[in-house]
Amino acid sequence: MRKAIAIIGLVLATTLLAGCGGTGADQVARMEGKVTSLEGTVKAEHDKTIAAQNALAAMKSDRAIHEAKLTARRANLHSRESDLHARETDLHARETDLDSRESDLDGREAKLAEREAAATVPLAQSDATQDDLPSATDPDDDGTDKAFDEEWAVEKAGDVIEDIRTVDKRLGDGIGVSSALLLLRDSYGRLDDAGTPPHVNAAKYHARVTTLEQFAGTAADMYDVDLVQGHARYAVLRKETGVLFGQLNSSVGTNLRLP
Repeated sequence: MRKAIAIIGLVLATTLLAGCGGTGADQVARMEGKVTSLEGTVKAEHDKTIAAQNALAAMKSDRAIHEAKLTARRANLHSRESDLHARETDLHARETDLDSRESDLDGREAKLAEREAAATVPLAQSDATQDDLPSATDPDDDGTDKAFDEEWAVEKAGDVIEDIRTVDKRLGDGIGVSSALLLLRDSYGRLDDAGTPPHVNAAKYHARVTTLEQFAGTAADMYDVDLVQGHARYAVLRKETGVLFGQLNSSVGTNLRLP
């Protein structure tokens, strides 16, 4: 624009200096024609400038959109990396817990082997008589399982508590819920291996533990298909676990509580 105005001024000055010949009307006409031509040139230059500015604005807008998409993709990638890291951490924790439980199971099997070896002592080497053996109508027989490993039971009940705490946490973020429920199922099974606590009906106790074990496995299967049903079944087994702990606490004087 400034360049065009300078050109107009130069042309006018040149015309005034050179305009001595011809009539005044001819000079005015020539000047008007030149001004009109210059105005057209100026307008064309102005239009080009506006078009260039619009093109630049469009490029800036496209760049901003591209940068926004790139930022969104980076955020999404970061979120996926964080989720993957969380899953890897959870998998590592489960593998560690599984190794620990396998070690516990090996110890349990060793104890069972010792018991079996002790139980195979020939009757001739024993001081027990037929009168010392409990009969089916023995009034002291209250239906309890005489072989009860209190130490193992308390330890496995602690595993149940820890597994329930883990399931509660997983239900909050929705990650690894089924896996946590399967670990809980296995803990109920190991607790059942400890036998029946003293003064507790064996049939009812084992039925409760077995049912809880089955409920945990069913809840794990259902959660991936129907979240609501899986959550409802877990709520039931969580409540019944409190009843189970009440039996253990009354029998062996522990203070087991749900988290």
